[in-house]
Amino acid sequence: MLDLGLFFWYNKTKYKHKKMPKFRKKLYIAMALCAVMVLSVRPAYAVAQTTLKAMDTTAGSPALIMVSGKPFEVVELKITNPFRSIISQKFQLNEKGILQHWYSQAVMAGQYKVAFQGKETEFFVSAGAPDIKKSSFEFSDYTAFVGSRIEGMVTLKDRFGNIVLNRPLDLKSKGNVSITCSNTCHTNQKGMLNFTLQSDRAGLKKLAILDQVSGKS
Repeated sequence: MLDLGLFFWYNKTKYKHKKMPKFRKKLYIAMALCAVMVLSVRPAYAVAQTTLKAMDTTAGSPALIMVSGKPFEVVELKITNPFRSIISQKFQLNEKGILQHWYSQAVMAGQYKVAFQGKETEFFVSAGAPDIKKSSFEFSDYTAFVGSRIEGMVTLKDRFGNIVLNRPLDLKSKGNVSITCSNTCHTNQKGMLNFTLQSDRAGLKKLAILDQVSGKS
């Protein structure tokens, strides 16, 4: 960076005015204005720019939070989870003024907020794959007359208990059974899918529900 400064001073010069009479000799001071340009060079220091970013993730997988600032600066991150609980953590930036923090407590699905020195960003945690132990199945009955219907409902949750919404499912049955489902066989905003079973033949029927994303039942 170049700084340009101007310095001014007056150069006082005594001289005898030639046109004045000898008996009226007088010294006059002429004020001469001199301008000198002084060029000074100062080292250019890069101003550290503070940035804050976060990446979306899936429940159970750490969320990446990236911070930049001054080298070796100690910063405090405030993370707010979907239940509005605030977690504060302090970190030290490296010699380049960068921090890459893997937030490992991202197990609750929903929107998270990260605050740092007046800046704020968000990241979203999606539910993981359906877990057979956390998910549930309900039927209006387990027996029915030929030609009548049995209504059912499946609720999908991942291993952390998060609702798995908008998940495409494939319902299959052995034994000549007609199956219809709501919402084009996708779970709704509550992770639920309603369906009906109907058969024109007596006998034991088996139902299999397949997750079209993971391919698991």
